[in-house]
Amino acid sequence: MTCRNDCIRLGKYEKAEATLNQARALNPKDPMNPTNLGALYFNEGDLESAAAGNDGSHLGEGSYRKAVNVREEALGLDPHAPRANFYLGTALYKIGEYERAESLLTSALAADKNLLEAQLSLLNLYIRQQRYDAALEQISAYLEANPDASHREQIEKFRTQIKNAMNQKKEF
Repeated sequence: MTCRNDCIRLGKYEKAEATLNQARALNPKDPMNPTNLGALYFNEGDLESAAAGNDGSHLGEGSYRKAVNVREEALGLDPHAPRANFYLGTALYKIGEYERAESLLTSALAADKNLLEAQLSLLNLYIRQQRYDAALEQISAYLEANPDASHREQIEKFRTQIKNAMNQKKEF
């Protein structure tokens, strides 16, 4: 295994970052180098956010912004790649740039209808925006595309919760 994979797995982010930046410098036209660096920053942001808990802190935002920057680079190198659109869209979602995130995630799904992670990211985005009708459509599309999902029961429970929230909203 290369250092970048071992380093990331072992939580040695600084060393992995240095290795990935070296790879970018050696082969600046390879979209995988900024894609992998974006994944590193994204994971780092997730860890920082998890450490912050629900205290209202914006820990992780700096790492997510770094992920956006290098994922922009990757998308520029391969603008039609579904995963590049998905990765950038998900990073933009994390920093609250919902309109552009939705556009990129939708593009990713248009290019690859089997990119189920993009459907889940769109679902999260719609819920965050309280666009419950769109969230329900996304749940239906996800379950239709993935009928044997291991977490189907959890997603169906989620659908019920959204419908209940919508019904309570109508009552007021």
